[in-house]
Formats: sequence, structure tokens, C-alpha cells
Amino acid sequence: MTTSKQNPPTLAKSRKGLHPGVIVCFVLMGFVALLISSFLIWRFRLSSQMSARLSAIRNAGEPTTTRELDHYYAAVPEAENAAVVWMKGLEKLNPPYDKNQPTAWGKIKLPERGRRLGELQKASQILRDNEEAMKIFRTAARTSKSRYKVDLSGGPSVELPHLSAIKSAGSLLRLGALVAAQTGESDESAEAIRDVIGAAESLRAEPLLISQLVRFSLHSIAGLAAQSTLNLIPLQESKLAMLQKAFEEAEDKQSIYRALVGERACSATYLLHPDQVPLPALSADPQQDQKRAGGIKGLISPTMRMSGFFQRDGVFFLDAMATNLAVAQLPDPDRFKSRHAMDSLELKARKGYYIM
Repeated sequence: MTTSKQNPPTLAKSRKGLHPGVIVCFVLMGFVALLISSFLIWRFRLSSQMSARLSAIRNAGEPTTTRELDHYYAAVPEAENAAVVWMKGLEKLNPPYDKNQPTAWGKIKLPERGRRLGELQKASQILRDNEEAMKIFRTAARTSKSRYKVDLSGGPSVELPHLSAIKSAGSLLRLGALVAAQTGESDESAEAIRDVIGAAESLRAEPLLISQLVRFSLHSIAGLAAQSTLNLIPLQESKLAMLQKAFEEAEDKQSIYRALVGERACSATYLLHPDQVPLPALSADPQQDQKRAGGIKGLISPTMRMSGFFQRDGVFFLDAMATNLAVAQLPDPDRFKSRHAMDSLELKARKGYYIM
């Protein structure tokens, strides 16, 4: 009997690899996880950078929001406030001031330096009609502290009706200086020039660029009034000394710095805290109002806030403003020589697509 030996069957080991689709899924998940983690790290870095810059500004005692800016514009007791007196004078103007209408004194053609006023009689009547207002202006011009009643927490929507009004008052005072010089009243002419400088200085502490530009414009009006007067009539030495002192004291090297501090707070609020920006006042154009309101609502959108877009622009903006503020504190002529800093910032903004 033969016995046949049968070998047991060999079990083939099957080693099946992962399905290609599964591999692709894992790769995609890893890529998405990498993107999300990179985005979160980027957002964390942005938040840290922003917090560091804002903390440095606050530690310097400067505002980072429009609400802080409103407190930064120091309050003045009403009894010591030149702005209150200026506003009382503006209320006495005849005819009443209307920013949408040309003033009577604005229609008077002022002569070139050294020439006489052709409409002297008409100008003199305008001054007589506004005698009460000009007396109040003189009192206001002798008061040093000033704070106009504006709410700067409104940011871009803040209304500043006093700016055009006070500039108009300066033009009226300039006309008064010219008429006084032409009629031989040298002391009165010098005092009127001093009053124009006083109008400018009522805006000295207002931390907005537009306010400082109006202030500079009033300084220019005072300078032109002084030139016209000195070309028509000699002034007593005491009056010349008075005007020299007034012009010297009006020089404020911190004015541009203060204005940029205010602009930084307004823009930072718009970029970083749009929920604090009130909706713009209604105008005569409902479509435009709706567009502006929609723009602010878009800034508040959670999706836009989460994107990091505004924080990214905000960091660049604060760095750019730090450069501008440093330049503003340079002495002349170094400030003018540093113009290349602005060109460099503009180039960086274009290359980095810093839209806001």
C-alpha cells in the first residue's frame, strides 16, 4: 500500500495597498489642515502685532480710537473757553452766516499789496453792520484756551461747521484791518490783524488735519493783512512788537503731529472697530446715503472681520503713521528732506496690495 504525501496548501499572503482615492483624500486633508493652521498662525501674528502697536500708542498717552480722541481734545471750562465766545460772535454776523451762500465781505475785491481798496464805502458799511460781532471777536481773540463743541467720537462722520465759519470771520477781520489802514487808524488795523491770529489759535488744540489746515489758512490771512497794512501806513513800535509776538507764539511745531495723531485714531477706528463708527447723517441724496451705510455694514460683516484683511492693512497703516509722526517732529528743513519716506510708503502699499 503506497502512502501519498500531500503537501498542505500554501496560503498566499495578499498585501493590498491603500486605494489611490484614499491617498488623495489624506493628502487633501493634510493640505487643508496645513492651510488652516497657517491661516490661524498668520491671524495670531497679526493680532499680536496689532495689540503691540496699539499698546505702545496708549502707553504714549495718545488715542487709538475716536472715543479716546474726543477725550484727548482737552475740555475747557465754559468761562475760559475762547470757542464759546467766537461762536457767540458768529451768531451776531449780519447777514447771518450761511456756508452755502457767499458772504457780503467775501464779495469785496481785495487790492494787491500796496494798493488801496476800491470799494471802501461798501466795505465800511459791512464793518458797521458787523460792529457787534467784531467786538465779540476781539474779546475771543484775547482768550487763550479753546475747545469747540464737537463730538470727535463720530470719526469720519463728525461735523465741523465751525471751521468754515471761523475762516469767514478771519476774512471779515482782514477787511477791517485794510479799511482801518486806509482810513489812517493804524492801531485799529494792528488790533484787527491780531484778532485774525486769535481766530486761528482757537483751533490750535483741535486734533484733526482739516482743522490745522484751516488754522494755517488763517495765519496766511493774518500775514496778508499785515503786508497790506504796512504798505499803506506805519505802525507804532509797540504795535509792531505786539504783532511780532503774536506771530511768534502762533508757531506750533506740534500742530501737524497732533493732527496726525487724530487722523490715526479716526482711521484705526474705521479699520479695526467699525462697529463704533456711527452711520453718516442723512443727506439730500438717499442713494448715496444707502451706499455709505452699506459700506460701513460691510466693514462690520463677520466674514470680513475674520478674513484678517483689515488687521493686515491696519498693521501697515499704524507703521506708516509712525513714520509720518516721526517725520513731523523733525526740525526744518529735515522734514522737507524726508519726503522720500512718503514715496517709499506709497511704493510698499502698492507692492503689498494694502488697499485701505
